[in-house]
Order: sequence, then C-alpha cells, then structure tokens
Amino acid sequence: MKNMKVLTGTMLTLILSGVSVSPALSRPVTPMGEGQVISQTNPSMVRGTIQSIRNNQVSIRLPNGETQIVEISENDRNRLGLLPGMEIEVVLDETMMIGTQVTVLNPDNSVTTTTTSTTTTTTPTAPRTIRVAGDVVSCEDTTLQVRLPDGGIRTYMVSRDVCTQAVMTPGRRIEFDVDDRNMVSNIQQPVRALW
Repeated sequence: MKNMKVLTGTMLTLILSGVSVSPALSRPVTPMGEGQVISQTNPSMVRGTIQSIRNNQVSIRLPNGETQIVEISENDRNRLGLLPGMEIEVVLDETMMIGTQVTVLNPDNSVTTTTTSTTTTTTPTAPRTIRVAGDVVSCEDTTLQVRLPDGGIRTYMVSRDVCTQAVMTPGRRIEFDVDDRNMVSNIQQPVRALW
C-alpha cells in the first residue's frame, strides 16, 4: 500500500507539472494570411520607353503596349537627363508608384543608374549621333514629331527655340542628327539636285 501511495503521489506531481507547463508551450494555429504580417523584399520593376514627363509624373510605354505612370523625383530626372523617347528601367517602392532606382538603357549599351542618393555612370568613349530624315508632323515647345520613311512617327527632343524656325512647319522634309539622349541637332532641309 505504501508503494501505491508513492506511485500515486508521483503521478499526481507529474500530471500537475505537465498541466502548468502546457499553456506556455502551446501556440494558436492560425491559417496563413490571417493576422500574420509577411515581409516582401522583392521590389517590382518597370521597363519601357518614356512617352511624356509632367512634373514628377513620368509616363512609360511598356513592351506590351500599355502605359504606366511612375513618379520620379526632379533631382533624379535632371541627374539622368530623362527625356521622352529614352528607354528606362525603374525599380518601384511598395506603393508600386514611386521609383526608387532609375536606370537609363542607351542604344550603345552604356548604362546610367541613379538611386535616391547616388549616381553611377558608365560613359562611352565618344558620343554617338545618327543622321535621320523625315517629314515634320509637329513641333511644340521641346518636342518634335517626325514621320520616318517607313511610315512610323517618332518623337525627339529639341531646344526651345527650334520650333519657331520656318523649316519646322508640318509636312516639311528635314534632316537632323540625333544623339544617344534622343536630342536633335544640326537640322537642315535636304538639298535636292536639279539635274
């Protein structure tokens, strides 16, 4: 009988200690997504061609033809010299609306990148320009639209005084140089031979 009392007392002690520790070890089971915060460190990226710039709002034509508006600071736009027609890649913040890192993708494979605090530039050895010919579609402020020989219309950047020149009337054939930043220079009317 004495052994039975010791065994019962030992069992009772073990049971009571198990009950008192149990609440500390238990965790409520919550289905994934309910009441749990999951950190996402994978930022979204947008790549496309700048269509227009209004204040901090940059309209980008995506490869699928859709247009997305992204906010890029004036400081970053000025540092990179962003202009319509340039191809860029933008890393977006968690709101999916504000650019935290902007990369300019130049046709000569040089890359210029800026974040909100630093700029890194890889510059080609010599500036590259190409000669373009086409018909003026419109010229307003700093934007020149030209119909190219293949029928496509392309937008270029010009200095403010260019659109006031007589040669810039719609329908007029012009030739000009375009640099890597899509900036126009050396605008001329083509010379036609009379023989």
